[in-house]
Amino acid sequence: MKKERVMNLRCGILLLVMLVAAGVGQAQAQTESVLYSFTNSNGDGSTPAAGLIMDASGNLYGTTELGGTSSWGTVFELVYSNGSYTEKVLYSFTKSNGDGGYPQESLTRISHGRIEKGCPFLA
Repeated sequence: MKKERVMNLRCGILLLVMLVAAGVGQAQAQTESVLYSFTNSNGDGSTPAAGLIMDASGNLYGTTELGGTSSWGTVFELVYSNGSYTEKVLYSFTKSNGDGGYPQESLTRISHGRIEKGCPFLA
């Protein structure tokens, strides 16, 4: 019985050492890269504050709180091509006709590539 406990303890320690070693071997340093710098000029957005979603081609979609043609924020696409991203403004909020402004939430992919966003106006 005592010999069996010692053997189980050794197996447990060996398993723990193997798990720790495997985790250490796979740990890699993470790096950050600027994908696009918003300019808030010529209809460009400013102040992205929500998460992004990605399509199957690697394009990223999101919102900016400010900027766009009416300064009420934008919905944008960062188009991936040849290892870099370029911005395409998909929509500029105008705070007219009920479209709101200052979007601060992430976009949601619904189906068939359609993207929706709830955008309460924040005064």
